[in-house]
Amino acid sequence: MSAESELLDAILGHLRADADMQQVFGAQPRIFDDLGGVNPLYPYLVVTRHEVTNVEAQNVKLLDHLIDLQVMTRWRGREGAREAVGLVRKLVDRPLLVLPQHRLSWCHSVFSDTLMLKDLQTFKGIVRIKARTTPISNVT
Repeated sequence: MSAESELLDAILGHLRADADMQQVFGAQPRIFDDLGGVNPLYPYLVVTRHEVTNVEAQNVKLLDHLIDLQVMTRWRGREGAREAVGLVRKLVDRPLLVLPQHRLSWCHSVFSDTLMLKDLQTFKGIVRIKARTTPISNVT
């Protein structure tokens, strides 16, 4: 499995398993890798970007990841949107992630924002994550 898939599966699994996330996003949390044409109920979270850059460092293959998670909500207005974004940030900044074939060097949020959409009732939040992985076969 690719580092991209392993990391994303681990992050989304970590978010889905959290009791506070289930309170906000539902008992079966509406947390998606891809919407696939579905229009889910609010609130929901979807991955909107996963960019990977190869980095070579002393003959070790490193992968830098830039991931954007988008929170869409009509739950409790701007305050609810900020609460949902803050919860995602908190969980991303203290992950207990294990990847089967890669080592996670670090993973943390670097940016977040919340804005109201034109309909004046829907809020969009973004949490940007940076992470670095390396294949376990590279680790000595």
